[in-house]
Formats: sequence, C-alpha cells, structure tokens
Amino acid sequence: GGWSKPKPPPELEETTAKPLSALMVAFAQECLCRMAELSGKAAGTRAILGMGAVDAFAAAATALSSHGVDKAVKGWALAECQARREMQRALCFWMLATPAQNPGFGELVAL
Repeated sequence: GGWSKPKPPPELEETTAKPLSALMVAFAQECLCRMAELSGKAAGTRAILGMGAVDAFAAAATALSSHGVDKAVKGWALAECQARREMQRALCFWMLATPAQNPGFGELVAL
C-alpha cells in the first residue's frame, strides 16, 4: 500500500464549491440590505439593494441546480435560496408600497 490522497468533503468539490460561493455572494448582498436599514438609508435605496439580493439568490439557485452538486448540499441550499429570495422580494414590495416608508411613491407611480 501507500499513502493515497484523501477525498475532500462534498462541499469542497469544485462542482459544489462554486455554487456555494454564489450563495455566499447572495448572503453578502443580504448583509448590505441590513446595513442600509440600520444606517437609515431611504426606502428606495434599500429596495434597490433588496432586489439585488433577490437576483443574487436566484443566480445561486440556478448554480445550485446544476449537475454535479452534492445532493445533501443542494437540498438545504436551494431551500435557503427560495426562502430568502421570497423574503427579500416581500420586503422590497413593502418598502415601496408603504407610504410611511416611501412618502410620495404613489404620486410618482400615478404620474
């Protein structure tokens, strides 16, 4: 016998690690949304950042759906993408539709 190189865990295989890196980008975008909220940014700015998070979670879900991603990782990661994407989408809608969050938005839409 001889020494053989150990096989890396599934999440470190290239076919799984690359889609997981897309998920990390989406998490980072979500952090930017929270930072904007905590720093008192306007609702429109926060909605734009939120839609960026929606897009990032959609891109991560697409990457995770590709062939070769470890099934165990794919299961929880796709569920996480879907839940967070829908949450961000709802928050964006609420920010733009709530007059207290975005005064004058209704008038802008009507014009």
